[in-house]
Amino acid sequence: MNLADVFTDAVELIRPHLLAVALVAARIAPATLFCPLFGGQAAPNTVRLSLCLGLSLHAHFAGAVSPAPGTDADAFSVLGAFARELLCGATIAFVASLPFDAARMGGRFLDTFRGANAEASLPATGSREAATGDLLYQLLCALVFAGPLYRMMATAVLGSFRLAPLGLAGSLGDTTVLVEVALARATSALATGLAIGAPAAAVALLVDAGLGVAARIAPSLNLASLGAPVKLLLGGSAILFALGTVSNRLLAEAAEAANAVGILNAAIGGPR
Repeated sequence: MNLADVFTDAVELIRPHLLAVALVAARIAPATLFCPLFGGQAAPNTVRLSLCLGLSLHAHFAGAVSPAPGTDADAFSVLGAFARELLCGATIAFVASLPFDAARMGGRFLDTFRGANAEASLPATGSREAATGDLLYQLLCALVFAGPLYRMMATAVLGSFRLAPLGLAGSLGDTTVLVEVALARATSALATGLAIGAPAAAVALLVDAGLGVAARIAPSLNLASLGAPVKLLLGGSAILFALGTVSNRLLAEAAEAANAVGILNAAIGGPR
């Protein structure tokens, strides 16, 4: 037996596993790229890709996740299976990452209403992220990792392979449910972001109204310059006093997202 025969035998041995691992990676990759629970945008690309490969190998060899029969019948079947897995993974990752996007949106609304933009709050870092948005984002990550929500979310994301088998090109299950759940979670995330920014908006309006009334009563006083520091002070105080309520709202949003991922898994693997 020469080297060419050994190479051919090795290729034939690993060929069935290559397709399975590649399909698993196609579904997991969006979560590792966008969801903070699996790396997210803050992690380096090498870390995210390595995590995706490790989870794919574990799911195939330890979890016995394999493509449905007939997936590798021809090139069109394989391409269709890849497209299905990417779409399924993108939908799951979108819903799973929405609570963290809600935290960023809420923090940006807070900083916008109280007048603390990224350039004023972070003059040395060069970051375009709002300071409070990054704070709430990191806080939600810490709360999720410290509590049972991380296991709940990770189980929901990785449990899709049990409810929705690999392959089956051209079949996405109940697409109506997929669209409805994705839109409902996106609307809920936007509502959460607006609700987080509501206290700062109320403080900003009260400060502007109070300064306007004071300027009418005592026009000789230069009160316009007091608006920005008063908004910063009272807005920061409102954030600190409401931090517990904001944390509970974000945790509830994360729990609902985990349940929504489970609904998506059932819809993807439902009747065809």
